[in-house]
Amino acid sequence: MGESPLPAGDGRRVIPWRGFLPTLLLVLLLVGWWTLVYTFLVAGWWLLNGYSFQKGPGNPYQWNGLADWIIMILALLSVWPAQRWLRPRVALFVEDAGDDPYTAISRVSARLDTELTAEALPLAIAHSLTEILNLPWVELETSEGSTAESGPRPDEPLITLPLQYNGRALGELRFAPRVVAGLPLPVDGQLLGDLARQISLALYNNELTAELQESRRRIITAGEEGRRTLRRDLHDGLGPALATMTMQAETARELLRDDPAAADRALAGLIDQAQATVSEVRRIVHGLRPPALDELGLYGALEVLADGFASPGLRVELRLPKERQTLSAAVEVAVYRIAQEALTNVSRHARAQTATLALWFEGDGLRLEVTDDGVGLSPDAEPGIGLASMRDRAEGIGGTLTILPNRPRGTCITARFPLET
Repeated sequence: MGESPLPAGDGRRVIPWRGFLPTLLLVLLLVGWWTLVYTFLVAGWWLLNGYSFQKGPGNPYQWNGLADWIIMILALLSVWPAQRWLRPRVALFVEDAGDDPYTAISRVSARLDTELTAEALPLAIAHSLTEILNLPWVELETSEGSTAESGPRPDEPLITLPLQYNGRALGELRFAPRVVAGLPLPVDGQLLGDLARQISLALYNNELTAELQESRRRIITAGEEGRRTLRRDLHDGLGPALATMTMQAETARELLRDDPAAADRALAGLIDQAQATVSEVRRIVHGLRPPALDELGLYGALEVLADGFASPGLRVELRLPKERQTLSAAVEVAVYRIAQEALTNVSRHARAQTATLALWFEGDGLRLEVTDDGVGLSPDAEPGIGLASMRDRAEGIGGTLTILPNRPRGTCITARFPLET
């Protein structure tokens, strides 16, 4: 049986005798400190006044009560800085669980390696930290705004750690350190840094998994929508059209002997209907795969695409590789559709004067880049259907798509595709 990822309660270890032991040990150490300081002060007073330790009439020393009180007060004054120095160290000595930083990190990692859903991971992290580090309160806030906490909330959090990975903000970790004998225990800075990186990596993987699941859902939904549209076009468009053509042909055959002129008119209508049906079939086929890819190939289709978007107010530059390798049909469609959508956004929204469509091979992959010198995307803008569709097309064949600001202005859309899909 593996250990449960979510401990019962707040998970903090409670040891009753540790409540009074730090105070008792601190009192004993301070009494010893006062005795030691007092003894050294008395010895120093004797040496300064030339007194010896000889007893009897040979020792001219007569004890001075005022000097004794002054020495005791000085020894008492030295107790205050001593207790400030000793108090946290005694508390840490008594409260320390004995785990070195690497052991603590290993225990947290082992807890996070268990099977956890995306919703349960933040709460599991909070419970794990309270149990393993024996913290009284931990709160984890993700970048999406959800929070998970373990332990009773204090008046105010004392330590806050930002969580980020690969430059991506993932949230914040807040916790209250252990308080023993009235003072917070010091926390190892290296341990906090390593734990923050470990937790950030777990949250980053959690977000990537959620994004992958959402992308798969959108791809499946898009496929189902495509099949539904094709079925509707065939059923509502081609089906009735073919039925009408059949009826017109039967009517023309019946009129052929008795009324050749009416038969001729029926056949003319049949021809018009056949031509309309052919146009409808072409429209459906064009939706499945751009015909320019079959007629001109990818590179020729991109040239026609760039020429189609060029206008007096928009200059479109095209950069194609000199070495033109054969690509799979899936990659060709993804490249063409992403380029088409990107140039559509430039022409409609960017208010740009120049757009550049570049395609080249790098390593074992293919890279498509569409840049413009327009107004760029607003930092607060939500991705629209077009941007989500481009990302889905790239990720659907194992590629990636990034949208970043262009320098000095505008937008840069970069898609990378594997050559083998």
